[in-house]
Amino acid sequence: MNRMIDGYCRALEVLMAVLLALMVVLVFGNVLMRYAFNSGITVSEELSRWLFVWMTFLGAVVAIKEHAHLGTDMLVSRLGRTGKKVCMVSGQLLMLYATWLLLSGSLAQARINWDVEAPVTGASVAIFYGAGVFFAASAGLLLSRELWRIVSGQVSDRELVMVQESEDLAQVEELHLDQSMTFKKHCSRTPSEASPMPVFIFLGSLLAAMALGVPIAYSLLLSGVALMWHLDLFDAQILAQNVINGADSFPLLAVPFFMLAGEIMNVGGLSRRIVNLALTLVGHRRGGLGFVAIVAACLLAALSGSAVADTAALASLLLPMMVKAGHDKARAGGLIASGGIIAPVIPPSIGFVIFGVAANVSISKLFLAGIVPGLLMGLSIAVAWWWVAKKEDIQPPAKASMADRVKALRESTWALVLPVIVIVGLKFGVFTPTEAAVVAAVYALFVATVVYRELHWKQLHEVFISAAKTTAVIMFLVAAAMVSAWLITVADIPAKMISLLEPFMGNQTLLLIAIMVLVMAVGTAMDTTPTILIMTPVLMPVVRAAGIDPVYFGVLFIINNAIGLITPPVGTVLNVVAGVGKMRMDEVTRGVLPFMTAQFIVMFLMVFFPWLVTGPAKWFAN
Repeated sequence: MNRMIDGYCRALEVLMAVLLALMVVLVFGNVLMRYAFNSGITVSEELSRWLFVWMTFLGAVVAIKEHAHLGTDMLVSRLGRTGKKVCMVSGQLLMLYATWLLLSGSLAQARINWDVEAPVTGASVAIFYGAGVFFAASAGLLLSRELWRIVSGQVSDRELVMVQESEDLAQVEELHLDQSMTFKKHCSRTPSEASPMPVFIFLGSLLAAMALGVPIAYSLLLSGVALMWHLDLFDAQILAQNVINGADSFPLLAVPFFMLAGEIMNVGGLSRRIVNLALTLVGHRRGGLGFVAIVAACLLAALSGSAVADTAALASLLLPMMVKAGHDKARAGGLIASGGIIAPVIPPSIGFVIFGVAANVSISKLFLAGIVPGLLMGLSIAVAWWWVAKKEDIQPPAKASMADRVKALRESTWALVLPVIVIVGLKFGVFTPTEAAVVAAVYALFVATVVYRELHWKQLHEVFISAAKTTAVIMFLVAAAMVSAWLITVADIPAKMISLLEPFMGNQTLLLIAIMVLVMAVGTAMDTTPTILIMTPVLMPVVRAAGIDPVYFGVLFIINNAIGLITPPVGTVLNVVAGVGKMRMDEVTRGVLPFMTAQFIVMFLMVFFPWLVTGPAKWFAN
């Protein structure tokens, strides 16, 4: 049975890689046709979106088998074997219930839309909803088998956790308020405006499910179901419509394309050449290897937009060098971790893509607005490192010769051109953020295979699979968040938040301080993607009601979420450094404190002096 399931999931991985490759061909081909032949691929957008939906739900099946869905095991991991088994059985039963609802809703929608043709391709819309049917049927079988293994005592202690703590993991489309007659019928009902009960039900069910170790995506589905029961809106079709339509967004295609670009850069030698360039430029100064890490982090941030990928690359390349030179291992690891979180702020940023769709804010404006704040984050940890390093008596590496610097610059030029293509293309409207992402992926592929010749065609298959699997985990979370996002709106929870924050509404600075402190607290226990997806629908109406610039708020919000990646106890990026450097979590936490403090100071300076964000943003935009 195990061999059969492994083969099935491996086949799904191959199919996901093929779908991702087809998406690249369709979107990049459309850009190429537009500028080369003043034409285009008519079905490109619609077909690529449908392929994206199927890739997401295929990958979600694989993630269930591998326990790769994002979640938190803070409570479950502290329990004994019996406690873990009770939590896992309870969680599996809840997940099976949500999966059954998704199956029945998807089947109903497939039947309803069997004769409905897609606007461009003319294909049956039932194929679109078939992704939900396939996922729910496959997931139901895997969850049932896992439940049997737990009950029959076949599961080891290590397997008694359903989730993984991980980042990077996007955006949520505008709410689909016209999905069907059934949908409209339920929407017409008006929930009670006065009762705070919907807030407690939403948060209580969400936190309870997460405490049991249920993946955050499923926890969002279950909290949505709880709200539907409370608001007397229960219908499995609402669940299915929101989940499947949640992954159906052309802007969201930027996520797999940027993921693919990051994977290619790390495997294809682009990241290593960037680090080598930084080493020849500033490696000879006092504390030079630390400054190398900071410069390389800023450069890599402009290439991938992934904090985990950048941190892993920096830690594997620079941490051994810094320890060998005599730097405190924990402090060096803390510096690399704080440098890695610049990636979600400097474009191309996956975090901005997620927030942009979730908040209905221009992703291009967010990209341009994040450049200077990201560099200020780098400057802040450079100052902190200078203060720390001056107390160390360590001989820096020898100064690189001019010939070595020129050679390093020449070798890294191809990599350095990539962020220029993305930013210039966005600023002058050459392409959309999604098209910029696919251009970045194709360019990185060309450089890694043709110019540097370090990425071989045999490796390419695994690179596509890795990017597709990571994307699927993110996107299933995004899709699940659509259910809660719609119900949050129907339950009028944003209005209740505005009422709750009424004392701060007259002062934008006080309101932002309150929100930033709230996000800081959430960031200690929750990862970036779920934080964005859960809090954005609640906070954005408050921000707009207070007259705060959404782009400015988006930059602060993503910076805060990025710093959350190095705040314990979750601290995903800290876990990456600890894993690569073979250190204890408490050691890395001690090492990161001065740099995390410096970045929080910069964030609050931006709260008190908004022009630090808005000024450069307007300059870049104009």
